Amino acid sequence: MMPISAEDIGVCVVLFGSYRLRVVGISALLAGFILAAMNSIRITGLSVSDSDPSTYIIVVMLMLLVAIVLSVKYAPDPELKKSNVAIGLSLLAIYVLAISYARGAMSFLFISYRIDALLFPIILASLIILIFGIKGLKRMKFLVIYSIFASPLLLLPTFQISSPFTAFNAYVVFDTLKAIGIPVLKSNLTIIAPSSAQISIAQTCADIGAFIALIMFLLPIAYFYSGKITSKIKWIVSGVALMLLLNVLRMFSIAIVWAYYGIGAAVGTIHVFIGEVLFDIAIVVMILISGRYGLRIRVGTGKHSKNTARAHRAYKERNNANPGHIAMAVFVLAVAFGSIAYYAASPYIRLADAPISNFTPSVNISNFTASVSLIRQLEAGRGNITVVGSGRDAVVAAVHMNSSLNGSTYVVIGKAYPYANNSIMQEFTGNSTRYSGMHALILKNGVVVHALEGISNGSLFYVNYFSLPYFTGGRYITLSYEIISNDTAAYGRCMGNDDGADYLESALYDYEAGYFGDPYKYVLCPSYLIASG
Repeated sequence: MMPISAEDIGVCVVLFGSYRLRVVGISALLAGFILAAMNSIRITGLSVSDSDPSTYIIVVMLMLLVAIVLSVKYAPDPELKKSNVAIGLSLLAIYVLAISYARGAMSFLFISYRIDALLFPIILASLIILIFGIKGLKRMKFLVIYSIFASPLLLLPTFQISSPFTAFNAYVVFDTLKAIGIPVLKSNLTIIAPSSAQISIAQTCADIGAFIALIMFLLPIAYFYSGKITSKIKWIVSGVALMLLLNVLRMFSIAIVWAYYGIGAAVGTIHVFIGEVLFDIAIVVMILISGRYGLRIRVGTGKHSKNTARAHRAYKERNNANPGHIAMAVFVLAVAFGSIAYYAASPYIRLADAPISNFTPSVNISNFTASVSLIRQLEAGRGNITVVGSGRDAVVAAVHMNSSLNGSTYVVIGKAYPYANNSIMQEFTGNSTRYSGMHALILKNGVVVHALEGISNGSLFYVNYFSLPYFTGGRYITLSYEIISNDTAAYGRCMGNDDGADYLESALYDYEAGYFGDPYKYVLCPSYLIASG
């Protein structure tokens, strides 16, 4: 059997017309982006949680793949040019450098705020320009703009309306019950029946995240539809209104069953399943009525040639290359770009996950007893710890490590914060101290240990500082440490074999931040044990 040549592939591609050639480019774009985004998708839950509005991002991640496929309607023919490869490669380099800098600067907050997903537009633009050129980026700009919302960062302010939105829904349900003659009373979000039985409208009953998820689901479909922009906007707004109506009907139905048959009947029947199907009902209904908004599906925009040979020659002359060669080249390059991005993102699946929805400024840490308890738990089994004292600002502890560390004594300063924004503490030893050799080591779990050497009054010592998230009292707190030792042989002997990607990103961050040298130097064993545990 004769092997299939590039020429054969080119003829087959052109045989389907110039429109079909776009499918080759879109397939390459999809393959490259799936590789690049795979780790981010893997660490994201596959459902929208009622208790965490930020989980809507999984809808964007999955629908972005659908939008890439649908963008075949707008994509030009692939064009492989040196300038496109150079620009795409430059954006890929920016993507890798941005990951390393963000991870080093933000520590575990990198994954809490889903900065990995916020960088999607860079890698997506890199792949689009590589395959389709600048013209392709202009035509497919929707993909880049839409991908920004794969991170909840831009929509964080909208989560603040969850409580007012819940109160609005509670009033609607209460007023409707009163309107049909049921004598109920209302106290905040609680509705009280004549029998004194109570039912509460919680934030999970009116989840803002579900409405954001619906919008993000409808946007790529509207992108694919042909029609006026104003019609598409009206269609999406109508979808949100429909979802709101369905959700109110759901809460009202549950309340009716509760009022007549009790809370057990309400929870055991309608409440069990109806919330699961509202999203699907809204989507199906909106697709079925899209025609009423003047939205149609028209995909046959490509000009199909009746003369395969003539189309083959025209494409070859326009791109100065055989279509088959271009088809294979864009696939190879797109997969190569995606593989580099995949490697750069490979540590994501191991990162400490402290969801932003669980950080709250209302946590009260009285006398930092939580800090004392956490330090004791961390050092359990590793050595002896004595809490020297605690106050408004810190917990001070002396840690006597085991014999494998030469019995060195370390001073540990632990600070507890209710929110994550105060995550990294600074050196506290005073302005008279001279510092050198600043480094940052990004650990496998995403925590960053900053290490440096100091000289104070002629004495040499090492300082490490880092922060960790801990779940306590139903919420996350940030516990920051600063560890000091004058043991000149204390560092580097207890570290595990970190992944190559972690080491590379540590080195890149150090150079980007103006630090030079080995990232592992000056990292004390107690710091490594606590931060990596």
